[in-house]
Amino acid sequence: MIPAAKQSALNWVAKNRKSLSDWNQVIWHYAEPALREYKSAAWYVERLRAEGFKVEAGSGGMPTAFCARYSRGKGGPVIGAYAEYDAVPGNCQADAAQGPEQTCRGPYRSAFGAGHRRLGWIARRQGSNGKA
Repeated sequence: MIPAAKQSALNWVAKNRKSLSDWNQVIWHYAEPALREYKSAAWYVERLRAEGFKVEAGSGGMPTAFCARYSRGKGGPVIGAYAEYDAVPGNCQADAAQGPEQTCRGPYRSAFGAGHRRLGWIARRQGSNGKA
């Protein structure tokens, strides 16, 4: 038997599968290289704010970094995220059937070589003392 909290999360993912896929495609098409993820970071900041998060853009003096917080009062889960969503310079994500030589020209082209355009999340329930 699946615990209720886990089933709730699975149900949410199933219900939002299309949106999650669409969001993944947004970042895929930006394909921005490291420390130049301006469109990607702005998109994530806007999306998180739309979902009710308080977002600090430009965290730590880095224009592509952000810190998002969500709260429904005391207690509840603590969620930490580390995002690596930069594309790799010199790669090409064009459809091979269309001829990558036609679409991947230019010294500043970049593309994803792996699935790290997706954000990873870690959730942990707070203890009774309010600390993670």
